[in-house]
Amino acid sequence: MVIEYIRYRIAEPERRVAFEGAYARAAGELDSAPECLAYELSHGVEEPERYILRIERTSLEGHEQGFRGGPWFPPFLASVRPFIGDIEEMKHYERTDVVSGGRGAAVRAETLAEAVGGGGIEGLRRLSNSFYDRVLSDPLLAPVFADFSRTHIEHVAVWLEEVFGGATR
Repeated sequence: MVIEYIRYRIAEPERRVAFEGAYARAAGELDSAPECLAYELSHGVEEPERYILRIERTSLEGHEQGFRGGPWFPPFLASVRPFIGDIEEMKHYERTDVVSGGRGAAVRAETLAEAVGGGGIEGLRRLSNSFYDRVLSDPLLAPVFADFSRTHIEHVAVWLEEVFGGATR
């Protein structure tokens, strides 16, 4: 993953309103593009003419070849084109291991097992139990699991933990 930062300076207050509206319209293209994982537009407090757009991308190549070569780029560009001249910097960065875990910060899971299971096998057991409770109560799926053994739930939870980068058992 790479993070793209674009710094804008927009002096005129009426253009700032138009700028924010343009990105609100362009957000649909960012949401649709598989190369875009997340984004946020921040507005300067001390210097209201400053904006920073932060976009999490799958990769540099995903951005430069995938997004820019894909169907979402032309309408995205059409929305934001009037503000290209206001860009002061456009660069890509990689995250480091220095990450906040404090109040208000998004907690970054190290593995998919931690993200899905809440940090251990117990969360994955709850996930497996919930899944199979629904399967066994579904009129269409229940017959497929007629010979189902409840011990299978534990096997699925352990398998999920291993596949998602957790402990191997």
